[in-house]
Amino acid sequence: MTARSYVSIGEVLAQLREEFPDVTISKIRFLESQGLVTPQRSPSGYRKFSARDVETLQFILRQQREHFLPLKVIKERVKEHFGEVTPAAPAPTSPEDRAARLERMASVVAALQEGPREAAPVLASLPQAQRKEPVVSDDTIDDVAPTPMNAVGLDDLLELSGMSEADVNQAEACGLLRSHRVAGEVVYREDAVATAKVLGQFAKFGIEPRHLRTYANAVDREIGLVSQVITAQLRARTPESRQRAAEQASEMAKLGQSLRAALLRRALADLLGN
Repeated sequence: MTARSYVSIGEVLAQLREEFPDVTISKIRFLESQGLVTPQRSPSGYRKFSARDVETLQFILRQQREHFLPLKVIKERVKEHFGEVTPAAPAPTSPEDRAARLERMASVVAALQEGPREAAPVLASLPQAQRKEPVVSDDTIDDVAPTPMNAVGLDDLLELSGMSEADVNQAEACGLLRSHRVAGEVVYREDAVATAKVLGQFAKFGIEPRHLRTYANAVDREIGLVSQVITAQLRARTPESRQRAAEQASEMAKLGQSLRAALLRRALADLLGN
């Protein structure tokens, strides 16, 4: 453990993987959703794991690995081992309740696609327990979605990308990454996660986000060209015109990728003297 009184979920994962190399962040979240571990939360919503939390997770994973026990039995063993009463797991939901919950979560995804402002009132309408993570009742599931809208918090972004927090801040300042605030929590959507992973790879060459600002500028210029072509379609405001605009934009994006690849190959050949 570090000198702090708590560690982040990414740091917990690093500790656990020394003994359990296959454990994932989703697995930790699932065990939390079942009431087996209850980390505290920071004011911004990030998990704060204590030394006891980490010890509990290690105990649970050993029980699963060595005895193949279901979580219901492991819960009782946790109580016996630590001499504490663990919070009860969420009550199982009926098919009707599950369908209603999935419908509400689908509305969050649709709203977030329109933008964080549209998502906020939809999130506010959800029960408090569903605003951060869906409840999963299958003991065997090990790949739970990190948040309702397939977005992650800062701790998870750092773990997934290998970036430092300073680099993330720099990338946002350069326009390479964009975060969203949903229900008071800062999250990064799937496109930001994909971008962060690429930035993490660039970092291996000593290239910082500020050195890559030119990519964001190039995208802005390319979007300007696409916008000139599809603006008329978008102004029509009909489903058919929006569909044509989407198809044209997609085709131009593919052409742009092909052009960049061809020009880059030519430049690399010149650089290498081929």
